[in-house]
Amino acid sequence: MRGREKRQGNFISNSVFSLIPKNHLFRRLRALLDWEALAAEIYDCYQDAGRPLVPPEMMIRIVFLQFLVDRSDRQIEDDLLMHNGYKFFVGLAADERGLDHSTLSRFRDRVGPERFVPP
Repeated sequence: MRGREKRQGNFISNSVFSLIPKNHLFRRLRALLDWEALAAEIYDCYQDAGRPLVPPEMMIRIVFLQFLVDRSDRQIEDDLLMHNGYKFFVGLAADERGLDHSTLSRFRDRVGPERFVPP
């Protein structure tokens, strides 16, 4: 089952994320790209039953961020624990734990390498 992307911000996240400048790259990228449209391209990889997964919009942003900052799965896992700018970009709350590196590996396996390469 596809996880939910829409999250209501909490006081901690709103306070911490308000410190990220309005013209910061992560704010501009979040607004510039249509993450839901990108995720729609992989909805067929998600089942309608079972435990909810990390939302595909979030996973795409994590993989995008990982490429942007040139980090391994384990490094981006650690970075998502410590870097509030990264948390803001991918859609995690400031007080929320990131995800396990194996989740990224399973996501790439689920989607398949052909979808990560332009036609």
